[in-house]
Amino acid sequence: MKQIKQILASSVLLLATALPAYSTVDESAKIQQVNFTVQVSRQVERDNMQVTLYAQESGKTLKEISASVTNKINMAVDEAKKRNIQTGMTTRRTNITYDKQGKPNGWIDYAEITLESKDFTALSELIAATSEQLAVQNISFTVSDETKQSLEKELTEQALLAFKQKAELISKNLSAKGYQIANLDIGNPNDFGGDKQPIYYERKAMFSSSDVPNMQVQSGMVDLKMVVNATINLTNN
Repeated sequence: MKQIKQILASSVLLLATALPAYSTVDESAKIQQVNFTVQVSRQVERDNMQVTLYAQESGKTLKEISASVTNKINMAVDEAKKRNIQTGMTTRRTNITYDKQGKPNGWIDYAEITLESKDFTALSELIAATSEQLAVQNISFTVSDETKQSLEKELTEQALLAFKQKAELISKNLSAKGYQIANLDIGNPNDFGGDKQPIYYERKAMFSSSDVPNMQVQSGMVDLKMVVNATINLTNN
């Protein structure tokens, strides 16, 4: 009988110690957690112009064509220095050419250089100055890092205001008294408009040589966006 009483007492003690843990789990299960995203944007001009120029020569020997290609690329570098234009990556490759019988019969030497500037006029003048020696491979426009940094504070303030308004709206419509921030991930300003059709504007630049008509360069506009990913816990206290 004494052993039975001890067993019953131990069972009651175990049950008593288990009850607070059950109560804690039950309270945590009541927490309502909501994940959402807000986004703000600002339309800005693509104020940075990037141009890739290239030179290509073919001939019987690599020696007879490589000097010409080198001189043309060096000319682009010299013209860039005169106009304070930033020079980027230079790429060069050589290939062997073959005749119909599959035998080597010559070489192709190809080199390209990337130039970048916020001064559209200066870069367009460089293209014109080198147009008889170098061809344009590609022209593209982006939003400069300086512009992104200058707008970061403004976009951050707008994004946080949008977060607050949405969090309050969610709390109200889900009959909560308020909310607590569980996680807040604030992104950086990014240009997501690279694939969109540009919206042309008044600022224009042009380049030309004596043999070709003027070509207008229009950079267009793009949306600079900032995204905030948030997690909130709804409260009823």
